[in-house]
Amino acid sequence: FRLQSFVFMPVFGLNSGMIPVIGYNYGAKRPKRITQTIRVGMVVSLSIMTAGFLVFTFLPHVLLGWFNATDEMLAIGIVAMQRISLCFISAGFCIVLMALFQGIGEGYVSMIISVTRQLIFLLPAAYLLGRFFGLDALWFSFIIAESASLALTIYFFIHLYKKRIKTLGA
Repeated sequence: FRLQSFVFMPVFGLNSGMIPVIGYNYGAKRPKRITQTIRVGMVVSLSIMTAGFLVFTFLPHVLLGWFNATDEMLAIGIVAMQRISLCFISAGFCIVLMALFQGIGEGYVSMIISVTRQLIFLLPAAYLLGRFFGLDALWFSFIIAESASLALTIYFFIHLYKKRIKTLGA
């Protein structure tokens, strides 16, 4: 989790910077600027998350070495980092779209997605995979939760984009 934070923190910072830009342009009825902000945010976010994915996939032993990991910790940690990193790119996508939801005054949507990801998707998947398939399978619960959250985020994005952004210029 500590190492994952190094990848996610810049994207959360990007999210925090995007919210007022989107909100200002939403209030000014400038849908093109909102779309432009989302596009730039996506490029930056996906670049950061792709870099994180590559490092976690190909250099987990180096990262874990910073913490004087034992052989057992390395065995578990390397598998965990490689599997969890598979959801970095979709997480970056979701984080950027959550900035859009907050910027247009629909912050509750971001909350619904976050809570649903943790409580509805992640916890049950982790419990079931861990219980029936063991520790190695448990790490796939993050991928399941992030994929389901991505689907939910895209659903809300399409709905709110048509309803709130596309109609701004009309």
